Amino acid sequence: MRRYLFLIAVAAFSAILAGCGSASRPDDTASDPGLDRLDWEHDAATIIVRLDIRENGNTSASNLNAIPPCTVWGDGRVVWVTRGDSGEEEVLETRATDDAIRTFLEDIINRGFYTWEDELVSSDPNAGVTQSLTVYLYDDVRTVQRATNWPENGFDLILEKCQQLSPTPVLVLPWGGWVSAYPVARDDRLPHWYWPETLDFTPAQMVANGEARWLRGDAVAEIWSMLRETVNRPQVIGPDEQAYQLALVIPGISRDAAAPPPGEDQPLPTPTPQATPTTAEIM
Repeated sequence: MRRYLFLIAVAAFSAILAGCGSASRPDDTASDPGLDRLDWEHDAATIIVRLDIRENGNTSASNLNAIPPCTVWGDGRVVWVTRGDSGEEEVLETRATDDAIRTFLEDIINRGFYTWEDELVSSDPNAGVTQSLTVYLYDDVRTVQRATNWPENGFDLILEKCQQLSPTPVLVLPWGGWVSAYPVARDDRLPHWYWPETLDFTPAQMVANGEARWLRGDAVAEIWSMLRETVNRPQVIGPDEQAYQLALVIPGISRDAAAPPPGEDQPLPTPTPQATPTTAEIM
């Protein structure tokens, strides 16, 4: 009953917005009183909108490494994925205004999101992809999943708007994350990346314990950059000369990432360079 009443309220709200013509005047959002009726949980840990794509048949590491195409948090933070000039995956982050998010939510509603239903996908789990759109409003979470066949190309159009919520994005360069390893057949034809000897654990240990380890520092940035390569991704070689596929999950960026361990939620301090002694100090 509660969900039924919520959907009725959303339908009525959509009708009000349509009557005001606000959906066709995105530049007037700051002065349109109709938008004041739409609100959300302004919490940094709460996901308001997420567009996601899961490739059926992916490996465990590939699923962990995949970043949802676009996610909006309650405090206005937006993270999305695009491609660089060389085909590498780039993860961008920005902060959107309340007016921009209201217009975005209004557009999703007016496209008929609350009338869309899941589409039955292929019975073959190794074929195709599954796209999903999740919206959280007024304590109600609704997710629609489809196999790329969306009403009036709704998923792609909403994704495009999500990636344009702010004109000032920055590149995500993580300083910490959960790393895990999965053994694969070694192929010496591929470029290699050797596990750093400075780390106090190895891929073999992670596999043996079935665990992900929290990692901070330069190695995180190096692994993150390597995993964003889609064409010439190096094969990871452990101290045991075994090949591994790595997964790196970043809190606040990756899908379903655990929080950092207690006391590990800040980057490592940058070493202060040693000052060169003057001639007088040497004397």
